Amino acid sequence: MNYQLRLGAAILCLVAASAAPAAADETAAAPASAGAALRADWLGNFDFTVDRIRQLAAAVPVGQYGWRPAEGVRSVGEVVGHVAVGNYYLTSFLGAPMPEGMTMESEKEPDPAKLRALLDASIEHVHKVVDGLSDADLDKTVEFFGRKMSQRALLLITLGHVHEHLGQLIAYARANGVVPPWSAAESPAPAAASGAKDY
Repeated sequence: MNYQLRLGAAILCLVAASAAPAAADETAAAPASAGAALRADWLGNFDFTVDRIRQLAAAVPVGQYGWRPAEGVRSVGEVVGHVAVGNYYLTSFLGAPMPEGMTMESEKEPDPAKLRALLDASIEHVHKVVDGLSDADLDKTVEFFGRKMSQRALLLITLGHVHEHLGQLIAYARANGVVPPWSAAESPAPAAASGAKDY
């Protein structure tokens, strides 16, 4: 009987010892907060979108940066600049001031290389701002064009903004015979020429 008790106790000790690392692992792999998950998902979608804007900005020939579909509508270059300035402007409502000297007119910079550099810098800026937001920040209220909303809602507007202008740049590129680089890479030549698979 003593042997059976000792054997049972030994088995219980082994089970407890083997369960301890698992419990520790579960603690180490505790799920991120809802705010952290939102920021990670948001930045992933943002990066996907602005990477395609970057690709288009590089693919459109410099000589076509001044092209616009109609008088009074933004040109190719102005759309690239607008996305960059918009990244700064929208995140200014999250407490990150726009760079000194920058205004909405800065989107009209005529030099394509400077516009692409401005776009790159604005993307890095957005990352710093969003990475610096706490869960509590996301619930804070801001006023945006007379509307009160959470900082979380403003992030969604910022994401919608880059999506909107990606679509605009795709249309501009196609109108000028420029196939979006990701479509050219994924589609056979005839399909790419027909405008298939922009996304």
